[in-house]
This record gives sequence, structure tokens and C-alpha cells, in this order.
Amino acid sequence: MLRAIEESDLEAMRGWRNSPGLRKYFRQYKDLTPYDQARWYEDLVTSQSKYFFAIWYDHNMVGCCGLDVNWHNRNGELSLFIGDPKIGGVPCYIDNTSAPAALKDLLVYAFDTLGLHRVWAELFDYDDKKSALLKDNKFKPEATHKETYFKLGEWVDSIYYSLLESEWRSA
Repeated sequence: MLRAIEESDLEAMRGWRNSPGLRKYFRQYKDLTPYDQARWYEDLVTSQSKYFFAIWYDHNMVGCCGLDVNWHNRNGELSLFIGDPKIGGVPCYIDNTSAPAALKDLLVYAFDTLGLHRVWAELFDYDDKKSALLKDNKFKPEATHKETYFKLGEWVDSIYYSLLESEWRSA
């Protein structure tokens, strides 16, 4: 389901990130260029704190997920999206099959392999699909930051979710 991101994945990922239907869920405010994507990949392969994966479903790359880790505090910021338009005909962002499976795999990696204490995510207040996915996987909303980003012509709030290792293990 998850595999290391390869250079050949970058153009598809850049296309997904630039899709107007998906970009509203990302902090980016402009289209990513091939140079931007190449710099991100170079940083990824040299970093000792970024762990990102291509999401594979039914023999196709369908999205991306990962963690940006603060090693001192053993915290990881979660990122996850499904971009493949073959799922539902349009870029869907969060679906009902590959996104939940990828999140489960990523949490196993975060807590069992990396030994993290806490995983967290920042979502825009209109991001109902990812909010539901996180809540279904024991994440709890812990803070709302008012009017943090200007998206879709208006100010939007950021909602922070977190999951502690102990909460994840207490199933």
C-alpha cells in the first residue's frame, strides 16, 4: 500500500497538488512548478525528519502521505491525500478505501517503527472528509486557530487534531 516516493512519481503528485479541486485543502497558495516539486523531493531524500510515501491501490499510485517529524519531541505532522482521478472520476482528496488503509499503515509506521509519541494534523475548517477520517481513527480535535489562512476568497480557521501513541494502542 505505501512505498517510498520515487522521482518518477513527482509529476503526477504535482498535478494533483495543483488541481483546483484539491488545492483548496493544502496550505500552498500558488501552483507548484516543476522546480518547486524537485526542491521538495531533494529535501525529502536528504532529510532525517521527513517520511513521505506514495499510496498504491489496485496496482496504481493514487496519492501521497507522510510525516514531518520533530525528533526532540517525538511528534509528527501528518499529511495525506488521494489525488488519482480514477477513484470516483475526479480528484477526490479523501476516499473510503485507500485513504483509511494508508492512514492505518502510516500510524503503524509512526508509532511502531519511528517510535513517535504523538501524531497531529492541521485541517481547514471546511475539510469535513479528512476530519471524519481522523475521528474514525481516534484523533481528537484539540484546538482551533481563528482565520489562519486566506482560502477561496475568505479567511478560514485551522483545526488541529492529535493522536497519542497510548490512545492509538488502547483499542
